[in-house]
Amino acid sequence: MERMELLIRGNFLGLIKAELFVSASYSLSFVGAQFYVRVTVDLSGINNVRKIIQRVYYLVTKECMLLCILLCVNYVDSKSVS
Repeated sequence: MERMELLIRGNFLGLIKAELFVSASYSLSFVGAQFYVRVTVDLSGINNVRKIIQRVYYLVTKECMLLCILLCVNYVDSKSVS
């Protein structure tokens, strides 16, 4: 019985990590073969980036709202003085 294994690992910008494992067994004396394939994908890097983007969006939105309120208050004050 002959056996062959192949392992390929990849990493895309630290965001997506993947692993492909292929194993094949075959015999020259009788007909038959066995194959095994395993694919593992780790998306935790993308999830971490998503959380950071949510936090930044929340902070920017909060700051923009405060700025708009201050501008409106200043506008109203300037109109009441005239």
